[in-house]
Amino acid sequence: LPVTSLEYFAELKVDGFAVSLIYEKGILKTGATRGDGRVGEDVTQNLKTIRAMPLRLRWSEKEIEKIVGTNAPKDLPSVRIEVRGEVFMSKKAFAKVNREQEKNGGVTYANPRNVAAGSIRQLDPAVAASRDLDFMAYDLVTDLGQKYHSQKHELLASLGFKTVRPDARAKTLDEVIQFREHVGKIREKLAFGIDGVVASVNDNETFQRLGVVGKAPRGAVAFKFPAKQVTTVVEDIIVQVGRTGILTPVAVFRPVEVGGVTVSRATLHNEDEIERLGLKIGDTVVIQRAGDVIPDIVRVLPKLRPRRARAFRMPRACPICGSRVVRVPGEAAHRCTNKNCVALEIQRIEHFASR
Repeated sequence: LPVTSLEYFAELKVDGFAVSLIYEKGILKTGATRGDGRVGEDVTQNLKTIRAMPLRLRWSEKEIEKIVGTNAPKDLPSVRIEVRGEVFMSKKAFAKVNREQEKNGGVTYANPRNVAAGSIRQLDPAVAASRDLDFMAYDLVTDLGQKYHSQKHELLASLGFKTVRPDARAKTLDEVIQFREHVGKIREKLAFGIDGVVASVNDNETFQRLGVVGKAPRGAVAFKFPAKQVTTVVEDIIVQVGRTGILTPVAVFRPVEVGGVTVSRATLHNEDEIERLGLKIGDTVVIQRAGDVIPDIVRVLPKLRPRRARAFRMPRACPICGSRVVRVPGEAAHRCTNKNCVALEIQRIEHFASR
């Protein structure tokens, strides 16, 4: 770009479920999931149960004019207004849901993002209403006279939306990095989960000129936080059989808390991955939650290996039906040769029912 300097706007990247809201004459008409970027799922009735999501927009000409000056529209536009944001569950609400699950003998949830996404996709709005979900807006798609991304946030607040705080206008990239470092220090104290900071070119016209590559705009970048790592001991390696007959080794380790979630298993993908890690049953390992979600073994600590540690080998017979297991030619996967294996049938039914 033929400019000597750019101003940036840095904001928190909420770990939630993205939705798009359409307002007509100030009334919420449609709420949809992001889907493939063009077509999403209509989840309007479920979204209406979220208290933080206004069903009717506030409209103050004086307040809007104060933000964007003479560019402000004089009355509520007859055209539709599109707002984008994140549905999420606070840390407190997530802990409450898991306590209730334990009390009722149910399975606890792995992370708030999945609970939020699952709740919004429920057929019964009462389920979403019971989950104490929250919402924060981060983008105003409709032109209300805003010239800067920062003004979008001010307009969203004036229309009645909660917006993500803290945020920062930054004159240099160094200031963006300083903001990210500050957020990293206060991250655990926030009432909701975040997985990084998003920095955007603040000037909207410049942002548009920069264009898009695939689905990613050139004018914005997400600074993710490093995954949290802890150590634990691998007590066993079991084998699961998927719906295509592929055998997947899974490490079973002493339960350990990573980022507020207790995990006790992590997939090892295949025999080659176990060899790459140099993993034996009984080893102490470093684990992390990849993307703050999926448990993943990062490395083995061989200096802590006990004498009783033992090597793992993929079974020659299917652990479910006893049929012969073969390694797929040219691949790292092992497969059960029985096309009628009970495990395959169960997985296929579960897969079909989940679609």
